[in-house]
Amino acid sequence: MTAQMERRRLGQQLSVLANIKGVSQVTLARECRISRISINRFFRGRSELKAGDLLRLLTLLGIDIQAEIEKNLKIDLLSKLSVSAS
Repeated sequence: MTAQMERRRLGQQLSVLANIKGVSQVTLARECRISRISINRFFRGRSELKAGDLLRLLTLLGIDIQAEIEKNLKIDLLSKLSVSAS
């Protein structure tokens, strides 16, 4: 899958999530401090967001990316320790 296809897929998935949660593009834009057009372009896979803007967007949609990273680190560390002990 190309980077553009991945970007489009992520934007579409987050757009669906925003709709399910009832959060408008206007609200997301205001809370992320970026334009509604930028949100719309991101949702359609036409542009990228800066890391900080994406983190705010994910947080507004109830996704705690920091917790996901920590969870994966623990799983990977436990897996590595388990293999090393064998």
